[in-house]
Amino acid sequence: MAIMNVSNVPLQPEAYEDKAGPLTPDEWDLIRVVRDSMAWRVDGTLTPEANRIGNILLAGLQSRVGRVTFERGATVVVCGAFVQRFARGLTGLPGKPLKVYHPSRNLWKSNPDRDEHKELQKLFAKSTAPLT
Repeated sequence: MAIMNVSNVPLQPEAYEDKAGPLTPDEWDLIRVVRDSMAWRVDGTLTPEANRIGNILLAGLQSRVGRVTFERGATVVVCGAFVQRFARGLTGLPGKPLKVYHPSRNLWKSNPDRDEHKELQKLFAKSTAPLT
């Protein structure tokens, strides 16, 4: 089991100690467009600069995913709409990703009967079972 984020650095200024981070307010506004977009693809916003940022993030994620050796039968779980947009642009995944809500939305407990959540529970139990 492994966890990989779209970006290796936080994409919210509040995550930084100084609440500003390394970007200007205008740059953070572009990141916010990428994060909050409901576009189907990472380059589907109405802002060309935000589309370029989305493509840069996608390229970085693709590079990291490309270095992962997936075991046969592996399942990639994508948590949340933001990541699901990026997953649509990835190549080399082992099959169709399992799409679930992001845990921060606190919807896993309120929707435990969703097929995706049941499948995730099975995968987690399997990956954390003691070796025999």
